[in-house]
Amino acid sequence: MAAEKLAQAAQSRGVGMKVETHGSIGAENVCDDNDVRTTDGVSSRTPSATPRWCQA
Repeated sequence: MAAEKLAQAAQSRGVGMKVETHGSIGAENVCDDNDVRTTDGVSSRTPSATPRWCQA
């Protein structure tokens, strides 16, 4: 839910964003090395149930 809201907020501002999540079903939408290398910013939060995002 938080990941969806972050992505919607980014889109409404014309910002590309990829949100990686780690929930009860495992990692989804994982940011790979290329995402991190080519992005303008990365934010990571813990515990693992909270989203991590890569701004494109």
